[in-house]
Amino acid sequence: MADATGHVPADPAIYRFGDVCVDTQACLVTRAGEPQPLEPKAYAVLITLLRHAGELVPRETLLDAVWGHRHVTPGVLTRSIAQLRHALGDDPHVPRYIRTRHALGYSFVATLEFEVGDRAPGSPAAPAWTAPVASPASPVTPPVPA
Repeated sequence: MADATGHVPADPAIYRFGDVCVDTQACLVTRAGEPQPLEPKAYAVLITLLRHAGELVPRETLLDAVWGHRHVTPGVLTRSIAQLRHALGDDPHVPRYIRTRHALGYSFVATLEFEVGDRAPGSPAAPAWTAPVASPASPVTPPVPA
């Protein structure tokens, strides 16, 4: 369940945004009901971004989280992001889901809905919760004390 600040729980069973559904139990991404093939590393990048929705995730953090301490070039991350954008139907020039912060990292910027808990196949869906993601263009300002 989301807390009062709208934070996503650590491991929701299902994330939804736009016409995309990410089922973490089945390791399946669908768009408009159609399965979207993803390489395992691209899927891991997506899950990492979803778990940190609304936050800037530095390139180094993504490389460490997904590839570990193996020596890889940043190009593998760029390739995974391109694969994700293709699967999600996202445009890098007008991003709806993944925003690039050049030389810094990536942010997942769409509003998420998610379901928590384990589900047996054919069982009713768990309650869905919505977590709005603040837009970098509209920073959240604290209330002014009275």
